[in-house]
Amino acid sequence: MDINEEYNKALAFFNQQKYDDSTKICTQIIDIDKNHYHTWNLLGNIFFNKNDLESAKQFFIAALNIKNDFVEAYYMLGNVLFQAEMFEDAINIWKEALKYKKSFAIIYSNISAAYIRLEEETLAISFAEEALDIDSKCEDAYLCLVNVYKSKMDLEKTKQTLQKLLIQNKENPEANFDLAYIYFIEKNYKKAYKHFEYRKKLDIQKNNYDYLPFKKYQRKPLKNKSLLVYHEQGFGDNIQFARFLNNIESNDISYGIQNSLNKLFSFNFPKIKFEKEIKTTKNYDFMIPSMSIPHFFNIYETLPEKYLKVEENDIIKFKDTFLDENKLNIGLVWSGSKTSDLKEIKSLELNDFEILFDEKRNFYSLQIENNEDLINYTNIKNIGRDFKDFYDTAVAISALDLIISVDTAVAHLTGALGKKGFILSNKMQFDWRWENKDCISLWYDSLKIFKYKEINSVMKKIDKEINEL
Repeated sequence: MDINEEYNKALAFFNQQKYDDSTKICTQIIDIDKNHYHTWNLLGNIFFNKNDLESAKQFFIAALNIKNDFVEAYYMLGNVLFQAEMFEDAINIWKEALKYKKSFAIIYSNISAAYIRLEEETLAISFAEEALDIDSKCEDAYLCLVNVYKSKMDLEKTKQTLQKLLIQNKENPEANFDLAYIYFIEKNYKKAYKHFEYRKKLDIQKNNYDYLPFKKYQRKPLKNKSLLVYHEQGFGDNIQFARFLNNIESNDISYGIQNSLNKLFSFNFPKIKFEKEIKTTKNYDFMIPSMSIPHFFNIYETLPEKYLKVEENDIIKFKDTFLDENKLNIGLVWSGSKTSDLKEIKSLELNDFEILFDEKRNFYSLQIENNEDLINYTNIKNIGRDFKDFYDTAVAISALDLIISVDTAVAHLTGALGKKGFILSNKMQFDWRWENKDCISLWYDSLKIFKYKEINSVMKKIDKEINEL
């Protein structure tokens, strides 16, 4: 048996993602030569890619026990520890690797990423800059600096760093997407929407855009042509971008929308056919994701005025059923969806709102889920549990005097309906939808944004504003 030849076969299977075949050959090699450290390292890579971190860790350690200056094994062992969120251990392993190879830019970049997770921003900047001193084209190091500057809300340094990265690689999806955020905040919408198209190329998103068999729309005339609009991302994004639907010049538009938005959108855009499901057997001439409409139809304004409504009789019926006209009627949303990746940063506790409770005010929960805490608050009526869809939510919002909400779909719906709303947005969240300061929203005339880091002082400010209504 030629070990080197067999190892190359195992490596070829690994590169083809045929992990079982590669593992089988590696095992045969180890049976003959237990000191073949490249094979132990390859096994580590196989199990790392299979997300078996504990096995991968043991294989990399085995390789290092045979060859203690094996830089590649240190590098991958650090990756295993980072993936397991053992950031300090990962840093120590990567620093050990640098003893044997000081000019390994990606290791400096990885150390920077670990320090970011440990909220050691000064060290994160130092190691990212060292990576760039070694390799000025190290894209990961630029992205580390971007993440630090975003966390500091230093938009100018964020923008400068992104532009430097794009000199190295103008097609980097993360850099283009983050630059879109900056341009949105700067109100440079033409550039913002252009760079925002790179969201489709992000690793976590790209599978959400190529699953339909229709031709992608590319600014072609739509006369006598059919266009399928399909929803993307969350409910709030679809509500936010619905403002652009009437700007599409076509008499044959279908929209594949979530069922809970179907009734509301059908009522407001009667010329559009809203589909409960997209059938691939239909013959649409073109398709476009909803958040690409302004880019492809050259709409470079936010159009912040009201653009959604409900039946007036439904509002009257709701008021007669639930509201006390002698008091200020306020709707509350304090928590985002349980399935949202940003739930922790977007959500508050119901007791954060206690400073607002006053006998002159009635409160209503608009939440469909996360209502467990209501058992402790008899002064809040739970109406959200009876909502069948967003049309019902829209009726309630339209009937109430004020909505106070964290950053959820209800915030966008309140603005789209032109109802007065106070929106609570975490200062630690870098988001183009709301500026990072207290302000009237760029996207909705009727909303005021309250940025918070420490919630109690912001609630006192809101309490004062309610008294002035």
